[in-house]
Amino acid sequence: MPDKTCVAFIEYRIIPDKCNLCGLCKDVCIYGAIHGEKKKPYLSGYLPFEIRQQNARNADDCIKVCPTGAIIIVDAKVKEPVGV
Repeated sequence: MPDKTCVAFIEYRIIPDKCNLCGLCKDVCIYGAIHGEKKKPYLSGYLPFEIRQQNARNADDCIKVCPTGAIIIVDAKVKEPVGV
């Protein structure tokens, strides 16, 4: 199992089926790693939220604020969830 503190071994992922497009993760990410559009009741065809790994750092703030648990950490080599 990789070291969760080393960004070379982990990736942050958003599970699309769990994401409610609230944008809280994007609001708290001081590194600008999260891209996508907040859901608005009068629009359709949103750009889903995604995490750009090259900007992601080991802050975990996005994980803490996600109300649906849609953000996980995976092993970068095998793409499996890492015990957190």
